[in-house]
Amino acid sequence: MQEITKETYLDWYENMFFWRKFEDKLAAVYIQQKVRGFLHLYNGQEAVLAGALHAMDLSKDKMITAYRNHVQPIGMGVDPRRVMAELYGKATGTSQGLGGSMHIFSKEHGFYGGHGIVGGQIPLGAGMAFGDKYNETGAVTLCYFGDGAARQGSLHASRCRRVIATATRFSWRTAASTCSKTTAAVLTPSLIPLVGAGR
Repeated sequence: MQEITKETYLDWYENMFFWRKFEDKLAAVYIQQKVRGFLHLYNGQEAVLAGALHAMDLSKDKMITAYRNHVQPIGMGVDPRRVMAELYGKATGTSQGLGGSMHIFSKEHGFYGGHGIVGGQIPLGAGMAFGDKYNETGAVTLCYFGDGAARQGSLHASRCRRVIATATRFSWRTAASTCSKTTAAVLTPSLIPLVGAGR
């Protein structure tokens, strides 16, 4: 990981400020019905992304997330105009305007998308990490999910597979899970305590 300097902090601030303004603009055009479908914003979570990007090697590491996925690809190098074009449904978007808000994607920049199914990205991220470990690329996959996805079977099944792989002397240390406590789970109540929470 690179050293954290005054310039690093200023760079983080500049990026986080831009990301917030980008999301604020999205909220405004969504209200005007220029962006269709659902729109889940990343406001308030910018520092998580700034720190993660600092720790990543963007030449080989990958990221996958759920549907709060507008600023992550920008942080990984995707042109913000391509992300905005995707949200407007234009052919110049990251998925040729077909994916919309929940499906930003850029293989070129190591961003493997947002996924509209709660927890759907978790087994995909585990599989990507498995592939990197198997092929000995040295890459790391960051898999983001929200508190609503923490109760999904896909998280627990992926973790169980990881334990089995570790027990057979095959380490999955190339996977990093990042849970964002948004308390904004749309369909999964996030105020119900997890089993064993706080113990």
